[in-house]
Amino acid sequence: MSFASETTEQVTFRRPFILPGLDEPHDPGTFEVHVRRELLDVSWTAHLLTRTIMLPRRGGLEALEVRSGDLEEALRVDQA
Repeated sequence: MSFASETTEQVTFRRPFILPGLDEPHDPGTFEVHVRRELLDVSWTAHLLTRTIMLPRRGGLEALEVRSGDLEEALRVDQA
């Protein structure tokens, strides 16, 4: 049995930022981050966690999957 839940968070960058998967820095702003937690089928409680940040690009919207650590580091650098 697989159980998944999804939540949406907001993150705000005050300066241009770069994340793995981006070719160039992205403009600052507030962005939606979709967080999906999927219960793994193992003998202990474990979840697979994925984060997808939604970035406006060239008149559209790009979904970029990011690791939690990469997103947290980019936010830490932005706040410094």
